[in-house]
Amino acid sequence: MSPVILASNLLFPTSLAIDATNVYYLVSGAIFDDSFGPASVQQTAIAGPGDGGLAPIVLASNLAYTPTSIGVDATEVFWNAGFGGPLVECSIGGCGGTPTTFGSASWQADYFVIASGTMYFLGSAGTTSGVLTCPTSGCSTPGSLFTGFGGVLFLGGSTLYGWDATVSSDGSETGVIDSCPFSGCNETPVSYLNGADAIVGAVADATNVYWIDAPKGQVLRCPAAGCTGTPDVIYSFYGGAQDPEALIPMALDATSLYIGADEIVRVTPK
Repeated sequence: MSPVILASNLLFPTSLAIDATNVYYLVSGAIFDDSFGPASVQQTAIAGPGDGGLAPIVLASNLAYTPTSIGVDATEVFWNAGFGGPLVECSIGGCGGTPTTFGSASWQADYFVIASGTMYFLGSAGTTSGVLTCPTSGCSTPGSLFTGFGGVLFLGGSTLYGWDATVSSDGSETGVIDSCPFSGCNETPVSYLNGADAIVGAVADATNVYWIDAPKGQVLRCPAAGCTGTPDVIYSFYGGAQDPEALIPMALDATSLYIGADEIVRVTPK
């Protein structure tokens, strides 16, 4: 099936989240000369016209920071106030353009994900750092899940993943994906993928792991149980190779893969 465009003419969305009704996304406001304008947080109905022509609902605009993560539960949309910034929340459909602090303004979140009413964020709260947990209904003190974990977080079933890039002495980049089940990995994440082309986005469910190969300009897929064969090509970007310094968000539902670059597209089946 051809990809369906849900939103277009976006200035570098940095994160995506979905529920049964909407796709939520962060627009960084980045300009092609690497400068940044005001960022915004928007939502668009999944059941739109399919041409990117459905006007989004703007949850917050003219932000003085560029969020790196967004998530949603049954009633609220959450994002972080920039890399290492505090967490904020806004009701689905709008909060008058004024989000409120989630948890404490002293918490610092680099990246986070939400699953089954729980937020998992990479950052710190007081003297505790690492991957911390808090119900999306709120908590005064986050729990600690792992301390020896890093990268851009994503979830697949009962496994937490983190993707990152390593830079060699010649300046070339290779992608890595590490994993750790919620049951624990003795603070030593397991390598799922190592030595791949530069990765600029990744997402997973209980069955598969998906990532964006920047030099190839493709979304690749491998079984979550292990990637020992040749990955499947799920989507190819119209412009080919992608900037290895970019951050291209993705999200999954039961049937589709959602990808955000200068537009948000839905690819079915996933």
